[in-house]
Amino acid sequence: MPTYLGLARTAQEDLAAVQTYISKQGSGWQDIQRVFARVAKMFALYSESYAEPGRMLLRASELEFAQAMYRLYDSDANYLRYKNAPRKPGYVGCCPYCGIKGSMTVDHYLPRNKEAFPHFSVLSANLVPACSGCQGHKLAYYAPSTGRVVRNWRRQVKSIDRLQRPYRFRTSEKRILHPYFDRCLAEQVLIAHIEIDAGGTPSLVSITPRLNLARSTRRSIEFHLERLHVLERARGEVGHLHNAILKGIKGVLTPTELLENLETQLASAQSRGGSPNFFDALYLRALILRKDLHSQLLHEAAVPKAELVRVSQVRRVKIPARRGRR
Repeated sequence: MPTYLGLARTAQEDLAAVQTYISKQGSGWQDIQRVFARVAKMFALYSESYAEPGRMLLRASELEFAQAMYRLYDSDANYLRYKNAPRKPGYVGCCPYCGIKGSMTVDHYLPRNKEAFPHFSVLSANLVPACSGCQGHKLAYYAPSTGRVVRNWRRQVKSIDRLQRPYRFRTSEKRILHPYFDRCLAEQVLIAHIEIDAGGTPSLVSITPRLNLARSTRRSIEFHLERLHVLERARGEVGHLHNAILKGIKGVLTPTELLENLETQLASAQSRGGSPNFFDALYLRALILRKDLHSQLLHEAAVPKAELVRVSQVRRVKIPARRGRR
């Protein structure tokens, strides 16, 4: 599950890079220069509009500008290399979309394609580190527009700031959570539910948002999990993770020692992943809460597992038949 990430660059720094591209007369620089003032305004409004992106779509008459901005991302100019930072090792400990470990790529939160948001192709706030699994399921999706909703004046708190803005935009609940701006992700928002059968085989039953979250937040999280198929992909991590936990509790004899050991492993997992919603941390929390499974864990850790012995087999070599003499 996503973690709240801090942005290393500002929109002004990204605009300065675009201006440098224009000054060096890169491909399509005239089209970018023509609407540069509008681009600057869109960059500034991104943090307020990413959840209601319909307002940021380009006009049909701006096709040439869209193509120029689309190609801008492919430029290998030194002043644009910041766009590759999210894929570098150590930038994040886990995928901020799903919370699963893996190699990172760069995802455009609002899709880069020419029919959508090519003007955000080099905006740092739109470049999110993501694993290939999330990339494959997210594709070019972005939240549908909901339109303006007039405030309920009877319930409105009378403040100068609110009176200056008589309406608001209702954000869609069918959206992917943004690691840079959805601040709720700095906290634990997910709970994993697990089971371990009598044979010691663990299984992940479900991953759900916390019940004490706001209803709209819970619905957004549920859509996010479903769209990115987080549960199905996390189930593939359970076996390896459970075996690693068993190795960590080897030599532990009492339930009290087991609980302390699991808490230590949890702190280590949170440090590695950089997020309270890192899947390894979610699984360890579930084990800590399921005290009815602790005796079974102790038994599994005490029983030595049979080592796999690779048995070499005789290799049969097929000898080609001799040809008869002429």
